Amino acid sequence: MSNIIIGNPETYERKIQLLNPEKVIIVADFDHTITAARWASKSSFDLFWTIPRLREGFEQERAKLFDKYYPYEVDSTLTKDVRDMWMQRWWAEAIELHKRYKLHADDLSGIDYDRSVIRDGWRKFLWFCNDEGIPVHILSAWVRQVIEGTLHHNNMNYENMSIIANTLIWDNDGYNSGTNPNPPIYTGNKIDHTVDATGKQVILFWDSIDDASMAHPQHDETTLRIALYNPWTKRTIEEYLTRFDLVISCSTSTTDEWYLQRLMHQISK
Repeated sequence: MSNIIIGNPETYERKIQLLNPEKVIIVADFDHTITAARWASKSSFDLFWTIPRLREGFEQERAKLFDKYYPYEVDSTLTKDVRDMWMQRWWAEAIELHKRYKLHADDLSGIDYDRSVIRDGWRKFLWFCNDEGIPVHILSAWVRQVIEGTLHHNNMNYENMSIIANTLIWDNDGYNSGTNPNPPIYTGNKIDHTVDATGKQVILFWDSIDDASMAHPQHDETTLRIALYNPWTKRTIEEYLTRFDLVISCSTSTTDEWYLQRLMHQISK
């Protein structure tokens, strides 16, 4: 398909031929990778505004924090230490916002999870991975409880899946008092939290060019890197092809459904 671009066909073909369900593990981002770009949320807290009592005031203040700090998260010219600093400030202010609005664990049940749309093909792909015993690790800068809620809402919370993400901490009365880990997981430090892939072949799904290194460098020869190229990115497809083996360029999510079908066929050979 014309929406699928392979950077180096020889390298891609070699990695594809290595696929074996007994060795493959999946490492995937969540937002704009497993979820679709049709509702373009860009923050860990974008679903919180669907909680009825938080629609007034909270969302405006949350959006201001996003506008203030998100540019630092995606600025790859900054050193990791500097980005760590800005992300810690962002999360600290976000938690203070939660405290002022008395965000409670019970509030999460009021989230409208229909706003987080699963990309075409991913339900079947994740079911296939579970059926084949292929581990799936979701590594995200989102809130773990929101990811879990989205998967549960879509009947996609399989036993073979693990979620590595920022976790909201509740005090004895159930109010949000902090988050783990510290510094928080964000675009620039996910490699600090990635899984041990020794003796495995990683298939990496991501939408951010900065996250192409989510499999450690020692696995470069076997890691199959697949990018979901969303229409709003400021980076070119050519830039993505310097970091990923294959780029799926999509304004809709039908292309990755077609590719995931092919990938499942190749793995199960």
